[in-house]
Amino acid sequence: MYVVFTAVEMLPGTTEDGAVKDLKDQLIPQIKQAPGFVKGEWFGDDKHGHGFVVFETEDQAKQGLQEIGEVFMGVKVTRSDVYRLHAEA
Repeated sequence: MYVVFTAVEMLPGTTEDGAVKDLKDQLIPQIKQAPGFVKGEWFGDDKHGHGFVVFETEDQAKQGLQEIGEVFMGVKVTRSDVYRLHAEA
């Protein structure tokens, strides 16, 4: 399995509560429909957000990469990478 790790920063005027609401209402339902989706986790604070989404294959994970600098839902992508999942607990 493969993981897409993404980090974002909140843009001025974006609140943590607002970003979490957009995440739950808009982004997560879309991601759950992606081919090969296994699971996802999102976490952060009032300035930065992080998330990882697990996919079955590397190609599926690469489809989930975000463009660095992309702005959406009041946040800006600062990092987005694909990694091989080595272990779970």
